[in-house]
Amino acid sequence: MTARMMLDTNAVAALLKARSPALEDYARSRPVCVSVVTEAEVLYGLARRPAASALRRVAEGFLAAVEIPPWDSACAATYGVLRAQLEENGKPLAPLDLLIASHALAVRCSLLSSDVTFTQVPGLNVVQWSGDAVREAPARSSRTQRKPPTGRAEQAPARYRVSPSRARPRPKAK
Repeated sequence: MTARMMLDTNAVAALLKARSPALEDYARSRPVCVSVVTEAEVLYGLARRPAASALRRVAEGFLAAVEIPPWDSACAATYGVLRAQLEENGKPLAPLDLLIASHALAVRCSLLSSDVTFTQVPGLNVVQWSGDAVREAPARSSRTQRKPPTGRAEQAPARYRVSPSRARPRPKAK
């Protein structure tokens, strides 16, 4: 089975505006999800453009249909280690990009983005897109660096584990 692909905010924006047929074909060919951070960024963009009713309908339909894995303690633990590691290496990410990268690592997703800065994240499989081309970037090795933790969910007794593929309940739109 093909691994889940987490879509970065720029990929979601391009899909919502139908800007790249290649990106649309690629996203349709595999299971995709978005981070709650991307969901927040999309909702922020809609709040800044209240007159964009057609875009709002498309975005709300997309967000209602796509899987949005929850941000949990495993994501927080990954974030803490990853942020320290990147700062130590002199390669910090923008705050929201760091949250998205941490989320993708914690839920074991590849990340689809046009932002090349994600390629500096150790262990993150990045699939880059630009225009009509989608290509997988070589993953950075994390052998010589501290590896982000996989999280407490794996350490918990089986009866307390929540499947990372379970999407959180979606509130109904008004």
